Amino acid sequence: MANEHLKKILIIEDEASSRTLLKAMLRSIGYTNVIESEDAESARRHLSEGSFDLILSDWMLPGICGIE
Repeated sequence: MANEHLKKILIIEDEASSRTLLKAMLRSIGYTNVIESEDAESARRHLSEGSFDLILSDWMLPGICGIE
């Protein structure tokens, strides 16, 4: 079984303080491969570069719903 803490995680959140808090919480429990996106455009760029094991997305992003 692969080490769960090597999972690749994407945080999509427009508020910098929320991104920072989420990333700190994940790192405190051992997750080190955490990528941040502040908007849908940035998230799409990250997604085009490869897959993620978990995506944590804000539901209300500027100009788009986080589910989209």
